[in-house]
Amino acid sequence: MARRAVLLVAVLLFCCNVLAQPALGSLRVPYPPVPSWPDAQGCLGLRQPSPHLTPGQMQQITDQLQVTAKGNLQGGGSCPGGPVIVSLQPGREWLARRLEATYGSKLAIFIGLTTWDGRPGRSPVCGTLPPPTEVPKGPQLSLHLDRTSVTSGSDFIGTVVIRELGPGRFSMNTGQPVEAVVVRAGTRKVVGVYSGVIGGTGYPVNLVRGQSRTVPVIGGTARCDGGTGSALPAGKYGVIAQISDEGNGPSPDYLTPQVPLGVLPAPLEPNSTSFARSARAERADATGHIEYPFGELSVASDGTLYYVDREHGQIDEVTASGPRAVLSSLDGTEPPSGSIAGLSGLSVTKNAMWFTARNGLYQASSTGRNVRRAVNARDAVSLDVLADGTMFFTTANAIFERGADGLTARVAGGSSTDFAEQQAGPQRALGEAIYPQSLVAVSPRFFYFTNENNLYLVDNRTAAMLKPRFEFFNGELAAGPGGTIYGICNWSICRIAGRMFTELFKLPELIDGAFGAPDALAVSPSGSFYISYSNQSSQVKAGIVELSPAGKLLAVVASQA
Repeated sequence: MARRAVLLVAVLLFCCNVLAQPALGSLRVPYPPVPSWPDAQGCLGLRQPSPHLTPGQMQQITDQLQVTAKGNLQGGGSCPGGPVIVSLQPGREWLARRLEATYGSKLAIFIGLTTWDGRPGRSPVCGTLPPPTEVPKGPQLSLHLDRTSVTSGSDFIGTVVIRELGPGRFSMNTGQPVEAVVVRAGTRKVVGVYSGVIGGTGYPVNLVRGQSRTVPVIGGTARCDGGTGSALPAGKYGVIAQISDEGNGPSPDYLTPQVPLGVLPAPLEPNSTSFARSARAERADATGHIEYPFGELSVASDGTLYYVDREHGQIDEVTASGPRAVLSSLDGTEPPSGSIAGLSGLSVTKNAMWFTARNGLYQASSTGRNVRRAVNARDAVSLDVLADGTMFFTTANAIFERGADGLTARVAGGSSTDFAEQQAGPQRALGEAIYPQSLVAVSPRFFYFTNENNLYLVDNRTAAMLKPRFEFFNGELAAGPGGTIYGICNWSICRIAGRMFTELFKLPELIDGAFGAPDALAVSPSGSFYISYSNQSSQVKAGIVELSPAGKLLAVVASQA
């Protein structure tokens, strides 16, 4: 595997003042498929005139940046006579604005893969991974990330597990760490990469039957889909890692199965007298839009649609005259007293509204009043509540069930041993490690959940992986009329009955002319489908659509552009 040596100016460490001009335009590597830096014009391709700084002045600025930008730097350097070059981690447009106000033309600023020129720059367009070499019978690859979601602009780590299950031998110098890339969910189109420096080493892997080895992985959310801004917009993506031999001879290029990754909006920026601004305002400055504002959906028995409004941190209902805020604070006050921090899961039953927030799992009346914390589960994410009050909720690595008697027990996950992804046989649900994305309950001790692109059925604490494999990369599940289970599998709406799958119809990939990736699913009593979507390839649109039972687009019930 070709090891990337330069990403923009990320290799320019703060160890020296004057740097020779590198031949950046000649660096073209097939993996990851990041466009090469344009042919240099002046120092590092910078067109701005030299501010005629002395070496002492440049050193002084460099020393100051080490303090003021600490924790946000990717690298830097300087051109002869200036400007001083600083490379910031993705998503630091707020810091670039501060630095520009302080240093002006004395500083040239890069953020992730973009150039700051007084405003957020446009990201390059990464390529599509070529079809991989087919993995021969015997070796098996699986990718495991350290988390299921990251904040926009953050990096992540993980491992590729290589197992040899056949009679042969697997021998390859994979190098380490292997770089994973972020792709548009369900495709090989790369939209995000790691933009820092990788100081890798050789990593020989030699396996015979029954042996396995883990290879360290690193990845990032530097944006490269052609959109404005340095960090990937919030949404649901996939992650793939390429495994190849770093030797001199020809090598097969294996791709791991895609695993899901959620990218969350950037949090509130550090407080400052002159720069204390909301994350909403910062994202609006960067893109002109608040991206990925629509979260989990839930339909009441009377057909009313409720959804998590991430833009304002509240729960809305869809009325004949449009969306209306129902709950926007944990004390149930009206008018809103502020957004709900960490609002995530939502499930509406006949007489109650259940939701997860940053510090627990809450219950409220259907009108958004009488809010109380029902479960002290600070890391709860998704949830589903049955008519009898039985509640299921996910955390980052487990699923819990709270019975009608008020007792809570872990019913899946929590172990340190990964699920055997390639095997569909029954397994003890509590004996494995899981990273659940979505779940839907059928009855007490009986539920479905998605884990790393696969669908699992848990019946009385015994879990079985269901086919088709690796097709539930979106992770959305929902119950419909009569308790029928539906899911989004491989860009289609599928009906799930026990262990049987029926593909009903393909989802529209373009909504109002823009690419729409599904984020959540709900089914009305009449059998129509509600899907929240976001545009991962541009800053254009996000919303909620209603589809007929046959897949016809009936209406856009909520939108943001």
